[in-house]
Amino acid sequence: MRTPTRTTQNRRYRAPMALLLASLASVLGCAGIGGKMLDYATVEQGATLTVSGTDTGYAPVSLIDGVSDVEAWTPDSGWQYTFERGGGYRRSGGSIEDNMSRGSAWAHIKFPGPRRVNRIAVHVLNTDEMPYPGILSGLAQVHTPQDTFFPWKTVGQIEKGFIIIPGKQPVKARATTTFRFNQVTADAARVVIYTMGDSHSAAEEPEQAQAFGGGRGSFGGRRRAPSSQETIVRLVEIEVTGSEAVKEPTAAAPAD
Repeated sequence: MRTPTRTTQNRRYRAPMALLLASLASVLGCAGIGGKMLDYATVEQGATLTVSGTDTGYAPVSLIDGVSDVEAWTPDSGWQYTFERGGGYRRSGGSIEDNMSRGSAWAHIKFPGPRRVNRIAVHVLNTDEMPYPGILSGLAQVHTPQDTFFPWKTVGQIEKGFIIIPGKQPVKARATTTFRFNQVTADAARVVIYTMGDSHSAAEEPEQAQAFGGGRGSFGGRRRAPSSQETIVRLVEIEVTGSEAVKEPTAAAPAD
C-alpha cells in the first residue's frame, strides 16, 4: 500500500499511468491488468464448431464448452481424433488445404458475427495418466471476411515443436499453446494439427524395387514403401479472445 507521502508525490502521474495501462490492455489483450478476457469460441457466445472427425464416444462440442481444465480424460472432457497422414507427410509446398487433406486434425470455429481477436489458445490434454506429448507441427488461422481474395490468414505455425509467429521469438509449444498476434476482425478461426510428439508410423507395405542389369550381375529385391503416420490428438478446449473483451482500468480524476 502506498504511504500518504508517496500518494501525494505521484498524484500527477496517476492519469498518464492509467492511460498507459489502458493502452497496454488494448494492444496485448492481457486480462491480468484489468479484467477477464471474453472467450468468443464458446456455445454461450453463439459459436459453432466443425471438426475433421472424432473418435467414437467423444463429443466435439466439448471443445467450445468453456471448460479448459480436466483432471481425467473422459468422453465428455474434450475432443479425441485418430488419423493417418500419408507417406508424403514430409513434403512441403502446396496449399494449406492440400496439406490438410493428406491427414490432419482440425477444428473450425465460426462466430455469429465478426469479432476483434488477437489470441488463440489451444488446451491439449495433460494429466498424470496422459501427459502432454507435444505438438510438433500445425498452425492457427483466422478468417477475415473483408478480404475476399485470401480470407484465411495464418497467425502462427508450429514447426518442430516451436511456435513461429512473424516478428516474435520462437517459443516452445506447451500444453496450453497460445498464439498472440496483431488484432484483426474475424468471423471464424481454425486450428490444424499435423503431428504430435507421440505420432508413430503405421504398418509399412513392401514395394517392388527396380532390378538393374541381367544375369548373375543383376540385383533387385523389395524395399519398404514410405509408411503412413498415425496420430491421436486430444484437445480439451480452444479459446479465441480479443482485446476489446478486456475491462480497461478507469483513469483517475485529475488532482485538484
